[in-house]
Amino acid sequence: MAAQSTYTPIATYNAAGNSATFTFTNIPQNYTDLVIVWSALSTVNNSSQMSFTYTTNGGQRTLAAGGSGSGSSYSTTNSNYIYLANIPTNLSTTIPYSGIIYCNNYSNTNTYKTFLCKAGQDLNGSGGLMLAVASSFTTSGITSVGFSTNNGSNYFATASTFTLYGITAA
Repeated sequence: MAAQSTYTPIATYNAAGNSATFTFTNIPQNYTDLVIVWSALSTVNNSSQMSFTYTTNGGQRTLAAGGSGSGSSYSTTNSNYIYLANIPTNLSTTIPYSGIIYCNNYSNTNTYKTFLCKAGQDLNGSGGLMLAVASSFTTSGITSVGFSTNNGSNYFATASTFTLYGITAA
């Protein structure tokens, strides 16, 4: 008997090269966790960070996150973003910045939300890795997630893809 897949594709965004932001909306609340997998390119070589945002049904949101190499961390109140590209800070036109985010218990209204981000890019030896763990001190379900660049002139290139998966409890 074949094992059932616990990953269910919910939506995929294929960039058209003219948007610096997009959002997956109306996320069904019938999964245990969410996983977002991406491979992003920019339309211009320029310093631009990529951030991940999320929206809940209300409630206070506090994040604490840090990246590898930088040893930094931050904490914000009533915030709904995590910077994903602190290392490296340049989205490239030719070398994808790829990663995965796990959103644990995203729909459970009895627990706080936690996020794990693993990402990286090799810029001919000068790229880097981003490892971030974040907590959101809200019990509201996450209803949308999105990505954006912090520089409006840097758009996600046509080859960029972002896929949202729902995970069913195994």
